[in-house]
Amino acid sequence: MFKLTIQIITSKMIIGRCIMLELIFHGRGGQGAVTSSEVLASAASKEGYQSQAFSFFGAERRGAPVFAFLRIDEKKILKHGMFFKADGLIVLDKGLFNFPDIGKVTVKKGGIILINTEKGNGKTLATKVKREGTTKVFSVNATKIAIDHDLVLAGWPLVNMPILGALIKIMGKPSLSSLQEAVKEKLTGKMVESNLEAVVRAFNEVYYEGEI
Repeated sequence: MFKLTIQIITSKMIIGRCIMLELIFHGRGGQGAVTSSEVLASAASKEGYQSQAFSFFGAERRGAPVFAFLRIDEKKILKHGMFFKADGLIVLDKGLFNFPDIGKVTVKKGGIILINTEKGNGKTLATKVKREGTTKVFSVNATKIAIDHDLVLAGWPLVNMPILGALIKIMGKPSLSSLQEAVKEKLTGKMVESNLEAVVRAFNEVYYEGEI
């Protein structure tokens, strides 16, 4: 099965366990939560894993809360359908903690919460998430990274690729090179290079907030 290695930026392994990995991406329509799940699924498949990515609404609605789901495993995935108990919750917009939808998710014991927010703000926000046990919290300012790299469309910072850079640093896989290949395949136009730069920056800037 997929071996999830959650690690701090020092590369010290915190957790190593063989599981089918289930991740939930929570964002707003237009932020690219669904695309995030699809790109990470593609990156995982490049390393021989099976993956399954899908969204709650089937299509994103601009500004409305959106859930995207991702399963990754070494063997064929037989489960289908939505899940709200996950190994990891990735929140693309900190404003979503003010909406009731965040209450649908439960993070499994030993899981992770990654939030697009300012450094040091993640633990306070993460306490609003239901958890089965000890959870590790990480933050990355994907909004600032997106703006700095001119990744803005119709006034919306495109945070979905930076958040993936942070996520693979936390998990230890798939590799940065596999993610970069998946980004190149999914995206087109002049923003590709900016997204690749943003991925690397987020990979280097993700911050471990601690346990809750």
